[in-house]
Amino acid sequence: MHSVLTERGWITWLSAATRDVDDKTSLFVVNIGLTDQGKSRISEISDLLFDYIALLHLEETKRWRFEEQAIVSNLGFRFQEEDAPIVTVSGISPDLATYPAKDLLIYPYLMQRFDPALINSYASMLTPENVMVEVVGPDVDTTHTEPWFQVNYRLNQGPIPMRGTAAKDLQLPAPNRFLPEVLTVVPDDALPPKLTSKDTSREIWFDVDTEFGSPRSTLNLSLRNSDGIVSLQDVVLAGLYQRLVNDDLSMSSYPALLAGVAYQLATPPKGLRVAVFGYSDKQLILLDTVLDSLMNMEINADRFNVLKADYLRQLHNSKSDPPYAQTLSSMKDMLLNYSWPVKAQADYLAMVTLEDLQSWRRKQLSRLDVLAMLHGNVTPNMLAELHEVLTAHVTSADISPVQPVVAEVNGVFEIEVDHEDSAILLRVQDADDSFASRAKSTLMTHLMNNAFFSSLRTEQQLGYVVQMLKGTLHNRGGVMFQIQSPVAPADVLEQRIISFVDERINVVGGYSNGDFKQHKASMISLLTESDKNFLDRSL
Repeated sequence: MHSVLTERGWITWLSAATRDVDDKTSLFVVNIGLTDQGKSRISEISDLLFDYIALLHLEETKRWRFEEQAIVSNLGFRFQEEDAPIVTVSGISPDLATYPAKDLLIYPYLMQRFDPALINSYASMLTPENVMVEVVGPDVDTTHTEPWFQVNYRLNQGPIPMRGTAAKDLQLPAPNRFLPEVLTVVPDDALPPKLTSKDTSREIWFDVDTEFGSPRSTLNLSLRNSDGIVSLQDVVLAGLYQRLVNDDLSMSSYPALLAGVAYQLATPPKGLRVAVFGYSDKQLILLDTVLDSLMNMEINADRFNVLKADYLRQLHNSKSDPPYAQTLSSMKDMLLNYSWPVKAQADYLAMVTLEDLQSWRRKQLSRLDVLAMLHGNVTPNMLAELHEVLTAHVTSADISPVQPVVAEVNGVFEIEVDHEDSAILLRVQDADDSFASRAKSTLMTHLMNNAFFSSLRTEQQLGYVVQMLKGTLHNRGGVMFQIQSPVAPADVLEQRIISFVDERINVVGGYSNGDFKQHKASMISLLTESDKNFLDRSL
């Protein structure tokens, strides 16, 4: 087979074609994101990839590696989360052309027989002579234009560029310490969450919930300080630090992900938030790893520069977001005291130094209030382990967390968007933040949503993006009307929305008591619909 090099920018992937026993083509695919420096070192990256693949040939095929994957696959099948029927059908139907119908639900998980010869036969096909390399990005030289989509490209056929230098310090993975061993599902106590401990600096909630019959749990951990993440400085530095922590954890958390345990790190206004979820057996080991990085990571100067540049690029690229997305972001910037325009964030980030971030981290993480909840297949032993991990990593303090603020809606705001379409977002905000007000605006959205789409999208054909949104910001409810249009300016869109609202208010006002109760019951049914799986409920 000829190798092919297609250059269209700075995202690289390599794939090697193989043939299985039924003479069907399979692909082994590796995706690699490139930094600016990496764009000029593609040949070295190709060397590293194939040197790593070569390790498979140097080492005798190990049964324990196969068995690890078999365990993960078996667990994935045994404890597969229920999904919406449409998702399941659309996912498996394309495979009817390849597999018998009776095997569609099981074939991705079947690893029943260790066959070193078969494994080695596939590995032998992963060679530089049997590969296509595609490089995608904005700034490479091109020679042709694809006629249907007007994409510029350059195509080279022949050996892929390689430097032929042997890589050092490469090794295959060690045994996965996150593989679950205890899969016992504890009895569901059918009780609401209970507060197990509370003092001036630590509040821990506990909820046994095994309704779905799965040995999974979720740990949600909120680490709050007195300043929160509200100011422009805190929002930008927290976003940069979050990227650095995720980067630092990429190697150590990947085995956990393979074993069915994962984490999320977020930066909400009250402080940092860590969630660990998946099989409950090894969750506290992953939490210990995450908190150690969060609190003690040595910030590498090179990675700081790379991730800062990537963050800046992401902020600058947001100006290319579609108009409807930019209007929603701008509305949040105007109303939420912790939301800042991307230009202000980019301008501040451009001046940030490594010393600035280190100083911010010392201040931000020195004294923290802890709010945590263990939910799912959880035991008192996990609760005790959680206290130990928190004591080892977090300096607790008596702190009053900041409260996010939602401003009052006042007036018309215009933003300039580099796009041919116009867009409008009209928000009708609740008079207060009570549950009663939120219930009313939620019901009004339910009563008007379908009619809004039918009138302004289907009948008037004002645009492809026509939607009503339940406009809750923090704890302040509201109703939002949003349109992006290629055929009408914003002032016309505003008048069409107002005309629709006036007309629809009269329609709703004319409902009989029976009609109103029926619509209200429909909304209550949606709000109280049962969770389909554990993650839907827990996260």
